[in-house]
Amino acid sequence: MFLKAPEFWYKKDTKIEKCLQPIAALYNLINSIGIKTGIKNSVLPIIYVNQIVIGDALCIPAMHMLFKILSKNGFVPSLLANGRGGYLTNVLRVDNKMHTYTQVGNDALLLSEYGETWIGKNNSAVTDAIVLSGANVVVTNKLFGKMTTPSIRFLLVNGMHGFGNEQVFPAGPLRERVRDAVNFCDAVIVVGKEYASIKHHIDSKPCFYVEESYTCSDALEDKNIVAFCSTWQPDTFKHVINSLSLNVIDFIQFSENHKYTITEIKKLINGASRSKAELLTTKRDYVKIHNVFKQHVKFIDTEFLPVGNSMDDFVTKKLSMDGWSRG
Repeated sequence: MFLKAPEFWYKKDTKIEKCLQPIAALYNLINSIGIKTGIKNSVLPIIYVNQIVIGDALCIPAMHMLFKILSKNGFVPSLLANGRGGYLTNVLRVDNKMHTYTQVGNDALLLSEYGETWIGKNNSAVTDAIVLSGANVVVTNKLFGKMTTPSIRFLLVNGMHGFGNEQVFPAGPLRERVRDAVNFCDAVIVVGKEYASIKHHIDSKPCFYVEESYTCSDALEDKNIVAFCSTWQPDTFKHVINSLSLNVIDFIQFSENHKYTITEIKKLINGASRSKAELLTTKRDYVKIHNVFKQHVKFIDTEFLPVGNSMDDFVTKKLSMDGWSRG
């Protein structure tokens, strides 16, 4: 497994890309069987957010943003996490004061800070539970497959990375082909500045732009920083740190979705202490740290802010056209 996204994923027509294309074709076939078909038979509307570039942490802030849009416009939304990374599979309402990321996954734990959040392997049972809770719309990054076609399907694109070399893993950074993802979605959400290399792919769909807002858990100006994260896209976190003008003296990279051991966290804390520096990570990594050590670690939270009101109008109009009420 790569520690970070390999450089050839962001270069066109390299030799290694071409060598890996047969494996990529097999991966795409296995990954796509049956997941793009379905009938609309859900008991409540579902808004699905999808990112196809491996390592882009876009779903959680996007789901939070859509939750706020729906709440502002009179709906009663719930968040449904895919539950990856946790060992609990039964239908469950997540409580961030009681559950841990090893139980429910770090995405579910993060989302539960923003609003009512659920996990559950059985799609029918979890949607029934959400209805009983009083919600009338679901925002999720969990694709229901053959069970249902979501009411609104958003494709998330990071303007900084675009689609890389536009090849499917392992020949490139994509979970599926760009044209398949664009054809399947109802609209595209571009995060940050849109690069020209992605524009021709998404022109056929409504496109909405969002800006990123970063919040630090503590004031860190004029302090030395030891930063760490676990993602295939460490450059994204470095970009955030640079935008906040923080003085980073060391940057430590772990593999995607790394589970931190107590020994590793102690080593990070001691190293930062020796350098008279603050330890800083992403909020997605912060929730994976044992509570005993959290007082020694600062984090940066990311929020997506829609540009204008066009996304509000699109969401409310689409749900109304499909016959879903606000409450």
